Amino acid sequence: MANGVLYQKRKVIKYSKGCFETAEEPIVKEIQLEIYLNDIYFNSLSCSPGGYSELAAGFLVSHGLIQRSEEIKEIKCREERGNVHVQVFLSQENPLSDTKSSFKPVTAHEIFRAPELLKLISLLEERSDVFRITGGVHNAALGNREKLITMYEDIGRHNAVDKVLGWTFLNNIPVNDKCLVLSGRVALEILVKAARSGIPLVLSRSAPMQMAVDLAEELGISIVGFARGDRFYIYTNPQRVVL
Repeated sequence: MANGVLYQKRKVIKYSKGCFETAEEPIVKEIQLEIYLNDIYFNSLSCSPGGYSELAAGFLVSHGLIQRSEEIKEIKCREERGNVHVQVFLSQENPLSDTKSSFKPVTAHEIFRAPELLKLISLLEERSDVFRITGGVHNAALGNREKLITMYEDIGRHNAVDKVLGWTFLNNIPVNDKCLVLSGRVALEILVKAARSGIPLVLSRSAPMQMAVDLAEELGISIVGFARGDRFYIYTNPQRVVL
């Protein structure tokens, strides 16, 4: 669901079975995106093409700098210049100080059935077109009990998550009955992004890290990892997952 051409073919020298030969192989594209907050340079990200507004919004949400869509006046993408400008309403606090970073426990009571979670991870794999072609991107999606609502592929797993959360934020999508679906490992930074958005369950094909598990346990977030085929492991708050 991301925009833009995410890969290109390049000539390479391939070695196989004792021989060299010329071949064409797909490689992922990347750009350097500069984010400006109220016309002040804020940060620079290496990312895949497309989803710039979503990435910028998700980045600000994930860092605790904005909490409601009404705080955003305007987002302007200047793709030809490689930058995106976000205009926000400023509180008396300095938005660059990350003062809104405190976490709230996630109290959503949505229940997910095991087959539903396995279906979501299977859908993520089926739709990971750029990964199948290049092997060079990460995938993230927002899902409910039936389907994936939005999905992004990006060279950075943090970027992919921020694009998903930014899309969710900009479209005012409730998340108390949703889950974050990932191809990569659940590190602390990824769990923090889910916590700040209020997502109750993180589902991944890969493993969680210890600090992410500790924080998820504290905040009431369920982590389901190593979801592959017909199995997975529930690491925290298992009450949200039933047969």
